[in-house]
Amino acid sequence: LFTNSPVPRVKGEGRKQVKVISQGNIHGNRREAIGGAVVLIPILFQRAAYALTPILIDERGSPDPTGYKHIQEGFDSSLPIQARRGLAQARSDIVGTQQRIKDAKQRIDTILLENINEGKWSAADSELRGALGNLRFDLDTLVKNQPGKAAVAVADSVKDEFLSNMEALDLAIKGHNLQKAQKLHGDVTGELANFMSSVGVVG
Repeated sequence: LFTNSPVPRVKGEGRKQVKVISQGNIHGNRREAIGGAVVLIPILFQRAAYALTPILIDERGSPDPTGYKHIQEGFDSSLPIQARRGLAQARSDIVGTQQRIKDAKQRIDTILLENINEGKWSAADSELRGALGNLRFDLDTLVKNQPGKAAVAVADSVKDEFLSNMEALDLAIKGHNLQKAQKLHGDVTGELANFMSSVGVVG
């Protein structure tokens, strides 16, 4: 039943047939792969572009006159820059300006003096600069709001004296000079009280 004799075959027939079939399969698979890629690539790009397209939904509802309107004013280029930044609204509020000056005076009289007496120079410097930041603008607002040139001149003179003492106090704090800082602190509080009296601020 079993034999080692080779199977008879026509010379050259099997090799040619196998070779032709192999080349045909390779070329056919390559064409099919290229054709499939040409079809799939546009579809994939279309799906990716659709996935990355943002969907905007306006959930703001009706404008809120207490908030939404003021937010939109910040982007209104027809308004002056002071109004867009909120500076005009703050400067026109005289009652709010007076209250900020009262708050600054209280911090200068208490927190700043405490930091100076305890030698906390970094904290004293920060407190002084924090109080002086808005205080310059608030003082100018009240000076310009005074009736008549004479009242404006008096308030402006007291304001300049106060700011001069504040700058000297700042240098004393930076130099860690306790005695000079304590003396200048007294001058500053006195000048600020005089200014508040000259512009009619009670407190």
